[in-house]
Amino acid sequence: MSPWPAAALFLAYVLPGPVLLRQFGDRRLQAPGSASLDGTISFFGQDARSLAAKTGALLQGVRADRVDFPARLSFSPGRCALSLGLPDRPLGRIVDEGGKITEDGPAPAGATLLAAEGCLPFLWRGAEAAGAWMALLQSRGVNPRRVDLTRFDGRVAYAIGGAAGGPMTLVLSEERLLPLRLLVHDGPSLLDVRLREYRPAIPEGALPGRWSILRDGAEVVSFNVEPVTR
Repeated sequence: MSPWPAAALFLAYVLPGPVLLRQFGDRRLQAPGSASLDGTISFFGQDARSLAAKTGALLQGVRADRVDFPARLSFSPGRCALSLGLPDRPLGRIVDEGGKITEDGPAPAGATLLAAEGCLPFLWRGAEAAGAWMALLQSRGVNPRRVDLTRFDGRVAYAIGGAAGGPMTLVLSEERLLPLRLLVHDGPSLLDVRLREYRPAIPEGALPGRWSILRDGAEVVSFNVEPVTR
């Protein structure tokens, strides 16, 4: 897809943030209320080295700084749970209930980030989603009415909260209002949650096939979806 002329982006009419968030919540109602995604979680850097020492897992990748484990992401209204390992060899479980995080045993920092920040765009549906996002953005010092046009993965998208590096930005695709990205300033660091590979095999195409989280440009954790169960 060829890039839009810059002038077209500036001339396009952009709905205010509260309207887009309400439409985003309505679109989320079209997705199943509950879903479970099985796949592989990969940890990088210090998490990978610590887990390799603890579990005996092999370090992989070009820099030998990645370890892979089976995992499951489960969603229900207002709740996300990340289970690490196989049922007979569990490595831990992290649950996010509307922003309240609980851990079953010590969890790698990347796993907590995935449950806390990676799940955020999929926690709420309908009118609840609009209200929750308005409150969340305002609590971070963000003006939820501000919307900039941007691009991500070759798609034209809306950056709610602004695309100029504010405390938090939610990026939704222009054509289907799919969450593509969440940028969060965590102290001096920038967390970049990237949501890719939406496909029909994953509940109604409403959940991504790949989650990845970068801190200051370096990948911390990723989750790649395999077969889907519900």
